[in-house]
Amino acid sequence: LVSKKNNKIVCVIELDDPSHERADRITRDRWLNIIMSIAQIPFVRASVTKIDEEPPVWQTRDAVRPFVSATKSEKVH
Repeated sequence: LVSKKNNKIVCVIELDDPSHERADRITRDRWLNIIMSIAQIPFVRASVTKIDEEPPVWQTRDAVRPFVSATKSEKVH
């Protein structure tokens, strides 16, 4: 998701299907977790097979709020 206010990445949402249980996808997902962490980009995984479980959308919203409210001239930490 990208902020309309400042065109910065707010967070990345990935929909995980059963293919994420394969060994090659597990390795890829681990790398993606590391990359998102290094880049300090909030990352939400939502399982498409666990439709009854809610992803941590509200916690993520609170975590990314500083990124959304920052203007182009403000530094984002």
